[in-house]
Amino acid sequence: MMAWPQEMIRRHPRLTTLVLVLLVGTVATWALRNMTVPNPATSHRCQDNVSAIFQGIMLHRSGSRGHTWPASLNVLRTEASPDAIIFWCPGAPAPANPSATPSDYFYLPPSSGWFSDTLILCELSDRHPHFGQVVCFADGRVCMLGKWELRAVLANPHNARFAAAYRQALNKYKPR
Repeated sequence: MMAWPQEMIRRHPRLTTLVLVLLVGTVATWALRNMTVPNPATSHRCQDNVSAIFQGIMLHRSGSRGHTWPASLNVLRTEASPDAIIFWCPGAPAPANPSATPSDYFYLPPSSGWFSDTLILCELSDRHPHFGQVVCFADGRVCMLGKWELRAVLANPHNARFAAAYRQALNKYKPR
């Protein structure tokens, strides 16, 4: 006596093919419906937010004696507005209580003797997996870096302080 699937395949080859096509079609449809479609608009708005934050950093530096870097993003938030939307990634829902919600971006002022490719600002969340994470360098360049590119930049010796603090911030970060 033959096993059931083999018997069915032998007796009804067309029916078996139809069942397989329907099964594959159903799985493919389910996968396509549940797939997240990358949205380049939110990643570009995220880059705009980081550029605006950098402009705020430069305004703070030009207004301070000795052109000092702001100690944290909270300094900028109090100077601008605590609920300014630039401090949160546009790929996430808007925070319910903006003034009490931590920023989606991590900032660490560079130490003295910084290089142009010293990281000062990086997105904490991974909301743009198809495009990368938004970063800002001390010279004002804002760009998207893929996972491996970000790891390489964080591995630079002059970014060691930023990398250690960024990893700690990632452990504490709770995405909305």
